[in-house]
Amino acid sequence: MNKQQRILIVLACGFILFTLSVPVLNIGPVANDSLNSQHGLMYNLSQENQTEFSYFESDNTWTYSKTCFPEVLIDVVDLDGVASVWFSYKRSNESQWNNQSMVSAPPLGENTFFGMFHSTVSEYTTVFNITFFANDSLGHISKSELYGLTVDYSYDPPPPEYTPRPDIILHLIGAVTISIIVVSLIVIALKVKVRKEG
Repeated sequence: MNKQQRILIVLACGFILFTLSVPVLNIGPVANDSLNSQHGLMYNLSQENQTEFSYFESDNTWTYSKTCFPEVLIDVVDLDGVASVWFSYKRSNESQWNNQSMVSAPPLGENTFFGMFHSTVSEYTTVFNITFFANDSLGHISKSELYGLTVDYSYDPPPPEYTPRPDIILHLIGAVTISIIVVSLIVIALKVKVRKEG
């Protein structure tokens, strides 16, 4: 075996070893698949559905007008951080869902998010279904359980609180002033009479 044959054998062995090592080193061409990319691997480091939704509240659910703006509050916690929160709502007897974004509301709670929606309601009660969604900092979307929200609508507004009319107040002030003057005059007249008799 001459020198050239030895070099060829060494090169052939080296090429075979290099070819076998490509899948292990992940040096080969990467398909256009997010699961095989580094970006996709980063997303897989976090467990999905680990977001916690709690302390659901609703407000502004009593109205004397067909148009109303119910408000919703929810606490959202995720170990990876919460990037955004929104909710979907619909009337309980309908199938069309509507999406509405929410904002962080630290004055109401460290993890509290606030949102509201516009709706036209029927007289007496209208029941809405609400589901919350959260997007964590790694891109996972989590979904809450289904919540219910009832809007009470009464056509008859409450009677207005009684407030005295300004002209009545002026009459009362005048009557009190006149009464004080009359009483003062009577007291002075009595004092003068007592001095004359004494």
